[in-house]
Amino acid sequence: MSTTLSHAGLPVGVTRFDLLRLFEQVARPGFGLSSTAVALVRHYVLKTMDADYLKGRICAVWTQACRFAEALGITPRSINSAERELERTGFIIRNAGINGARAGDRQDGVIIWAAGINLAPLITRYGELKGKAEALDLQARAINQCRAEIRQLGQRIRHACDETLRQRAEAILPGGRTARITSIARLTAIRETLSAMLDAIASAPAPDPRAPKTSDAPEENCAPNIQDKNSPRSCSARGAAPDRITPSAAVSVATQTYQWLVAGLGGATWPNIVEASWRSCARLGIAQSTWGRACQHFGRERAALCVLLIDRNAELPGDHRYKARSPSRCLSGKDFLTDICRLAVANGGKIFGIGLSFNAFDAALGAGHGHPFGNSYWIATSMFTSALVQKKMQGVANSKGLTVLITDDNKAEMARLSDGLYDCSDWYDGLYQCRGKIDSWQGVRPAIHYSQSREEHIAEFID
Repeated sequence: MSTTLSHAGLPVGVTRFDLLRLFEQVARPGFGLSSTAVALVRHYVLKTMDADYLKGRICAVWTQACRFAEALGITPRSINSAERELERTGFIIRNAGINGARAGDRQDGVIIWAAGINLAPLITRYGELKGKAEALDLQARAINQCRAEIRQLGQRIRHACDETLRQRAEAILPGGRTARITSIARLTAIRETLSAMLDAIASAPAPDPRAPKTSDAPEENCAPNIQDKNSPRSCSARGAAPDRITPSAAVSVATQTYQWLVAGLGGATWPNIVEASWRSCARLGIAQSTWGRACQHFGRERAALCVLLIDRNAELPGDHRYKARSPSRCLSGKDFLTDICRLAVANGGKIFGIGLSFNAFDAALGAGHGHPFGNSYWIATSMFTSALVQKKMQGVANSKGLTVLITDDNKAEMARLSDGLYDCSDWYDGLYQCRGKIDSWQGVRPAIHYSQSREEHIAEFID
């Protein structure tokens, strides 16, 4: 075989590194090449010079296989296998000399002849590689689009509140996850099957309102409670979108990156916001397991809103009090609070919703209406919550006992809060008192006095 095989060169403006990046992009998914073969081509290209890729030049390397093996940290046999793989797929030509010897001659930066590995086929197939890359990109977009449609169909199935329909969807796609499915044909089949299920439900005749209502409950049970409407507690609380927040309002407070992502998905809709939040999890370092638990606890739309706000707070300045320094912990922490609330209710406890405004707190400080701990937001909210809980429990019989206060980690203020709870200031008396509105605070005596020993007042802090 001739050792002076030349080529037609790369297109104008294309460098050898552009060729290498394109080859690495399509080698494994498009041609099924091994990682060793891809690494070997990279080593070949790095051994060449830019002038070797000009029209009419020879582009070749003649380094011995044992040297390549030493550089890549593999055996010479692996190098020979990778070279045969590349030759079989038509990316190189092996034209070694007598007894497999490799040699060549380069004069003034131009290869005169070479007996070794010729890269002319790789250079010639640049147009084919580019077309393959475009085809793979279109396929990836189609797969992502199909996955998004499957997620939207799954959301509609959950909103239908039909247990039979949900079980059928679970049998078709266990777990509802498509991340590990890479076949567009299989994804398309799943999408069409789920869509047909929804169409069948939508086209089913409406039940006759005059028909008698029946129940499948056992005969020994009491009369069945047949609901005319879907229960909002079991379906709307988790599955439905937030009633008081529109998609446009939610996106308006998001970061510019998040807004671009939603715009690229087609605009501000709840399915697009869910999709944008799911994609943002990887950028924020939020694990898919954490995202899944959040969707299970709050519903997909509310979990998406949480990620939207976490993404917004993550871009705040470093010294900002609302800076989200650990987005993953911000989302997983909500799971912890949800579990605590469920345990409390399951054991006969009560849950009170409290909204505190830091802007109003700043305004009160500016007007001179501060509290005994100055401008400490953390102690202010902890003392307020503790006082309010004690006030709520004053009218409950046999309510004296331990109070477990769960707060975020603030070791610097923990001791001050403990002292404040033990030796409570008269300033907090208004929170404890169970009486009507007071026109004047002058002459008001403390409603609660701490005459017991400190050991009787225990506050347990859990980080």
